[in-house]
Amino acid sequence: MMRLPRLPCWLLIASTLFCAAAGAAELPVSDFVKHPTLTNPVISPDGKYLAVVLNENTDSTDADFQLAVLQLPDLKPVSRLDMAPRYMPYNVHWVSNTRLIMGLAHETGTLVEPSATGDIIAVDYDGSHKKSLYSLHHRGGRFSSVNSLDIPQGWPSIAGIPHKRNGHFYIGLSQMSGGSEGDTWQDGTTSLYNVDADSGHAIRIAEIRHGDMQILQHDNVARIAVGLDNHMDTVGFSSTDGKTWTPMPATTIGKSFEPLAISRDGKLLYALSSMDGGPDALISCNLDGSDREVLASDPFSSVTDVMWNPESGVPIAAVFGSGGRPTVKYLNNDTYAQIMRALASGQPSDFVSMDGASTDGEILLISIRSDRNPGDYALFERNGMHARPLYQLLPWIKPADMPARMPIHFKDRAGFELAAYLTLPNGGSQKNLPLVLIPHGGPIGPSDHWFYDPWAALLANRGYATLQVNYRGSGGRRLQLPAFGLQAVRLRHPG
Repeated sequence: MMRLPRLPCWLLIASTLFCAAAGAAELPVSDFVKHPTLTNPVISPDGKYLAVVLNENTDSTDADFQLAVLQLPDLKPVSRLDMAPRYMPYNVHWVSNTRLIMGLAHETGTLVEPSATGDIIAVDYDGSHKKSLYSLHHRGGRFSSVNSLDIPQGWPSIAGIPHKRNGHFYIGLSQMSGGSEGDTWQDGTTSLYNVDADSGHAIRIAEIRHGDMQILQHDNVARIAVGLDNHMDTVGFSSTDGKTWTPMPATTIGKSFEPLAISRDGKLLYALSSMDGGPDALISCNLDGSDREVLASDPFSSVTDVMWNPESGVPIAAVFGSGGRPTVKYLNNDTYAQIMRALASGQPSDFVSMDGASTDGEILLISIRSDRNPGDYALFERNGMHARPLYQLLPWIKPADMPARMPIHFKDRAGFELAAYLTLPNGGSQKNLPLVLIPHGGPIGPSDHWFYDPWAALLANRGYATLQVNYRGSGGRRLQLPAFGLQAVRLRHPG
């Protein structure tokens, strides 16, 4: 879903933006609006390289993106892959120690989420052997020879990577039926293909007569398919052979059901689920949905992230982030949980997360961020239990100069409890301040969070208080909306 620009906020403050706050140093506007140079880091399976989205044109609205590969741990440049203006790498994955795949996304504006184009590209770590594996717009045209000819025209998504990286990955393909004018996604077809990222050769391993489904496989056999029907109700199917699909009962699916991963032994499914329309819990169950066990839940906030054991694939922690400052519930006390607990205790003002790992779990990619800190990245080496700083997301931002974001809760006129973030200027009086209300986009799915927000920080630096409310329908809550009969949904990148 596209995130909409926050236009009303800027119309309200356009004439008075540059009133400096008493007692606080006025920082350049450019500090708050510049793009980060390196984003979306992805560590290679052997822990030797880091793939990042590079934008050297940080001062302009015309972003110029590249995919860069850096050698670890010194971040020595290895290669760069140029993108067309305003196009950026999206959903980047390593399919082996030396080859990557990615989608493409088009950026239309600073405050609008980039839109996937339907292209999937592969390239080696050194920038060689670039290959277009699929292109939605070029299928059947004069450029179709550069794409895999084994996949028909439809909307593609990167649907997973085998745990044992073998140069292959999975493409999910949604197709409309092509029949009558009133056909919907429910009348379409979703297929799953095993694709060789080197040659582009694809083999279809599953098909279900329902459009826009998320299909999970285990050992190259499709086992789970989940999506929405024409009434926006969640539907799910299970399979033992990837060919015959059995509907999962509504008593198992509930109001929402989002499969995350199948256990390495193929016996359990991990999913985010809500039986009654409330916040999503992290659960485990059999592949047919039976024997459901709640691993982590909260009465107010959905699980917004999960940390995984890189060796076993078992979840080690659930993150709740939509009710205030993020909180972590650890599910066991294995080596990785102990490491993350120790790292978090050493950074009490920040939120510390595992954002990736080598497949043997020897090298962890760690992120550190807060309401005042836009983000730092570090490597943690299990051999020696040593943390090594990598880079800062916005090195020109000094956390001590940034305002704190205060989580607050209140009830609306219908009695629903809502979460919000109040940001006040640093220094000077914090009473009788002009207040700017900044609504997030949507209307369903996106949400505001506790982490550093450049717009709130800029306004606070100019003497304004800001309020950002996660209203009903915001992501991370899944509150039922009685006036419209809709539910809040949380969008996730495929793969």
